[in-house]
Amino acid sequence: MIWEVESGKAVCGHAVGSNVANKIKFFNNTHNKFITIHNYGMRVWTCDFVAKKVAYHDINTGQIKRKFQCIEINDDDTSAYLGTLTGDIIEIDLVRQLYKRIGPAKKLFQLGINVLQLLPNDDMLVGAGDGTIAKVNCASMSVKSEAKVMGAVTSIALLADKGHFFAGTAKATLYWCDTDHIKPELRNTCHYEKINDIAFPSGYSELFATCSFNDIRVWNALTR
Repeated sequence: MIWEVESGKAVCGHAVGSNVANKIKFFNNTHNKFITIHNYGMRVWTCDFVAKKVAYHDINTGQIKRKFQCIEINDDDTSAYLGTLTGDIIEIDLVRQLYKRIGPAKKLFQLGINVLQLLPNDDMLVGAGDGTIAKVNCASMSVKSEAKVMGAVTSIALLADKGHFFAGTAKATLYWCDTDHIKPELRNTCHYEKINDIAFPSGYSELFATCSFNDIRVWNALTR
């Protein structure tokens, strides 16, 4: 279902059956086209807001069958890059709506690719399930640099200068990195399991302690 954010009204929709969409990504230069990625498939959708209809085209990847987890579209809407649970990247030609290639050559990111982020210089950042943060060249599909952090990488957020970014992980850690050399600096940590209890010292409210599945933390209430 397509919704208009300003009015909150449904514009048009289409049943997708049991093939649940893992991610949705709109094109950059048009408001009526987007891609959905699924387990073992992807679709390019075109919306007719006047007739209130949606049509789709399935992208055929031939013998390559993957579970797709994330997607990025380049600025001119000519290519899409999809991260897979297998740990590779598939490129799609959006002009002809055809499979183009797979990479990097002889390299799989362990535990799958959770997040992709395109850079302005024809590179892309990759966040993997084994804690790898890598920079891959889009033209050659080669790994230019990489580093390891604690926990599966779940998010990458570029700063305004496009030269630095924050990376979040499943272990509730936050890293600051530069896009040139990918040297992570730990900026913040937290419990990554549920908090079981909290306690304040007697007669003192500026500190408190929390206990989780595998760690205990002491917090300063004035700096949080």
